Amino acid sequence: GQLVRRLSSAFLVFSYDNTLLFMLFKYSREMVRGCKVNWKEFMGSCYLFSPERASWMDAELRCQELDSHLVSIASQQEQDFVSCEYAAWVFVPGRLCVTPLRYQNWRPNQPDYLNPGEDCVVMIWHEGGQWDDIPCNYHLPFICKSRLGINFSLSRGKLLCYS
Repeated sequence: GQLVRRLSSAFLVFSYDNTLLFMLFKYSREMVRGCKVNWKEFMGSCYLFSPERASWMDAELRCQELDSHLVSIASQQEQDFVSCEYAAWVFVPGRLCVTPLRYQNWRPNQPDYLNPGEDCVVMIWHEGGQWDDIPCNYHLPFICKSRLGINFSLSRGKLLCYS
């Protein structure tokens, strides 16, 4: 994303032990327009391709720690973008067997619910990014997705005191 740095300051005046104190706090605030470092931008969203392996639930929690969620694929264009060089968790809202999907990319004869607990979806890169239903406790890489926006962070602060 595009980094914009803004200098700001805060001026505080207060009295302590009959002495008037002045405090000036100077800091710079960084705004990032676009995606965070190591995230990729595509069609108004930001994506983090994580090689870290986790269960579906742990992957979703990790994404939430990063102010995002597991990727949910809504179109063929997005499917083409996220199809990469490893199998990765895909988010399907609700229970797999109940929720209708706007976009689907299932392997032939999938989902098959072959084993109990096949409630999660994996995208298999070497099969054109096609989806398969598998148990949620498998440990796989994952892709986080967040909305494109402006991110703020406080950096480099300095406190100056005067009396």
